[in-house]
Amino acid sequence: MSDPGSGIPLESPWPPLGEGAAHQVSDAHWYKIGYSSAPRNGSRGHALYPCGLAQVVIGLDGGPVYVGDGAVPFEAPFFGLRNRPLRIGVDGPMRGLGIHMTPWAAHAILRLPMNEVVNAAVELREVGGDFGARLVRALRGASSWPEAFALADRFLRKRMGPREPDPVACAWWLLAREAGRISVGDLVARTGVSERSLELRFRERVGMSPKASGRLLRLQRALRLLVGGRPGAQVATECGFYDQAHLIRDCTALMGRRPSWFSQADRRIRQHVEYFGFVQDWVARVADHGGGRSLPLAEHRRGTPCPNC
Repeated sequence: MSDPGSGIPLESPWPPLGEGAAHQVSDAHWYKIGYSSAPRNGSRGHALYPCGLAQVVIGLDGGPVYVGDGAVPFEAPFFGLRNRPLRIGVDGPMRGLGIHMTPWAAHAILRLPMNEVVNAAVELREVGGDFGARLVRALRGASSWPEAFALADRFLRKRMGPREPDPVACAWWLLAREAGRISVGDLVARTGVSERSLELRFRERVGMSPKASGRLLRLQRALRLLVGGRPGAQVATECGFYDQAHLIRDCTALMGRRPSWFSQADRRIRQHVEYFGFVQDWVARVADHGGGRSLPLAEHRRGTPCPNC
């Protein structure tokens, strides 16, 4: 996919971002974003804000992805859940594919304890073994975004295998559906396991406790509303914060920015939220996607049956 004539567009989003509302999440467990940076000199980067999802970024042209303030080079960094922002960047033009997964799906696919990768970036090949290396090779050989997305889905579905009822997956889905506004006691009652057992399983398969995960999901919903133009006091009430000061504290602690920054977000960030449903400070343009929608993975509609139970 290194040649601009290969079907991978530069700078022209495909499909146009305005069509985002109709798109669907792959398997309800992951979705994909294809992106390309414009041909120019100098490095380009963006902030990965905590979003309640595990993420992997695969450079399709072979160039490194630089992670953190130390700009550590990675071939294909995998990120577990985070409760603070992280900067990533590239040198010059680059095409890449980002895969965003529910953390319990990432645990099933990569088969690692998710609590070991909280606030961490690791090479995909180091946690996925031969699977990670084969996935990167296959994606770099694709000639178009549809082919790359189909390959990613095929690799992930085969690796994940058949899904059995899982209390952690069910609890995560309930947290996501309610955007964090459900108590641990209610999760215990709904999943049928003890609070201690749910806590231990959650840390292994998600990375954080149910309470900490709910805090992330609640804040992401608040940020979507703030970016959409809702007043801060109204957002705080609607999302279950004690008051606006509570919203400010959580936003500053987790995102490193006050809510007013998101309320005044520029068109690029608003567009990303409308298209993918979570806040990210993209600098590289989105070129394509697979399975996006206005509320992907991070918030399921109320009343929808749990696909994991």
